[in-house]
Amino acid sequence: MSKATKRVTLLDDGNSGQKLQQKRELGEERFAEKKKREMKGFWKMRAQAHNKMFQMIGTALSILFFTLAAIFSQLQLFSLFSLSKPFAYTNPS
Repeated sequence: MSKATKRVTLLDDGNSGQKLQQKRELGEERFAEKKKREMKGFWKMRAQAHNKMFQMIGTALSILFFTLAAIFSQLQLFSLFSLSKPFAYTNPS
C-alpha cells in the first residue's frame, strides 16, 4: 500500500460520514449562536441609539418651550404695562 492509500483507509473508518455530519451540525449551532449574539448586540445598539435620539429631541423641545415661554412672558408684561397706563384708576372726586 502506498501512503496515499493508507491515509484514505485511515480517514475512512466507516463512520466518517457521521463525524462530518456531527461537525457540520456543531458548526451550524455555533453559527446560529454567533448570529443570535450579533442580533442581540444589534438590537441593544439600536435601543441605545433610539434612547439617545429621544433624549436629544426631549432636550430640544424643552429648550424651545422655555424659550417661547420667556418670550411670551416678556411680551405679555410689556403689553400689560402699555395697556394699564391709559386705563389707570383715577379718583373721580
